[in-house]
Amino acid sequence: MLLYVFYGKEIAVKNWIQLQEDYASHLTHAKLLKLECGHYVHNHKPNSISKEMKLFINKLYINKRKEMKTW
Repeated sequence: MLLYVFYGKEIAVKNWIQLQEDYASHLTHAKLLKLECGHYVHNHKPNSISKEMKLFINKLYINKRKEMKTW
């Protein structure tokens, strides 16, 4: 799972980033990306999101192919 989180400067939760990190740490095959931007990360950082999505999907694909070769 690929997770994007903004720095949360606009919200009242002091440990916003820590909460997101804790959540991601309990997931299998998860990556958390912290973006310095506002809440609507897809509007503020579309190029970063697109690039990271492609890298993440390619990594999953490569790992899956490696697993299939061992069958």
